[in-house]
Amino acid sequence: MMSATNYTNGDPDEQLNMSSARLDYMYSKTGFLSDATDHTSIRANLIETTGTLNAFSGAQIPNIYSYPNLILESKNQSVYFKSGGDYRLQIRENGYIYLWNKKFGSGGSSLQVAGDGALFIQSSATKFKEDIQYDGGTSVGDKFLTLDPATWQDKAEYEARAKYRKIGTEPDHQIHMDDKRYYGLIAEDLVKAGLEEFVVRDENTGEVNGLEYDKVAISMIPVIRSQRDAINELKAEVERLKDKVK
Repeated sequence: MMSATNYTNGDPDEQLNMSSARLDYMYSKTGFLSDATDHTSIRANLIETTGTLNAFSGAQIPNIYSYPNLILESKNQSVYFKSGGDYRLQIRENGYIYLWNKKFGSGGSSLQVAGDGALFIQSSATKFKEDIQYDGGTSVGDKFLTLDPATWQDKAEYEARAKYRKIGTEPDHQIHMDDKRYYGLIAEDLVKAGLEEFVVRDENTGEVNGLEYDKVAISMIPVIRSQRDAINELKAEVERLKDKVK
């Protein structure tokens, strides 16, 4: 095996350590490798740095290949994705994913999150479905009408506010500090009402995690249609009674 060789370009703060297995670029104020602090190491399957790793594109588009997986990891802070001179996506060390320079529009499909964390686009086109069966009954909507909406404080925000007020620890992401209350339905109430098809569960444990809000309004279509037909019949009956008394 080839022994490691140290190089310097005249600046005692910069040291280059080369071997057959890895390439190290180290920063040392004294010029000695033993005193090196920040460094970038390139190995057969790893690029590691204690600073910021930048990949720039100029006239040609840089390609990064990995077989089979490419892992971008920040040990202590965030992973950023940047293009066009601006940050576009940030994955923070607290597990939250942030979109920078958010774009808004009036069209497009809904983005959903699967139980395993996968992102996918929700579509209602027949080409993505099998065994389609229409349900014009009101039984599902009637079950929703037995539920009472609720208000609550978000647990993560509640605990972060309590920690901040008690010991001054800042929240690890932006939250409402004014004890904001949220409005909606409780997923466990849907289970009790027999509306399991709207409940979102953890795919591994089966634990209730949420509900599919976007489908709740759809269940009201047969109920509203039934009420509309009943109202129209009453209107027609009123008109008939008016004609009789003329």
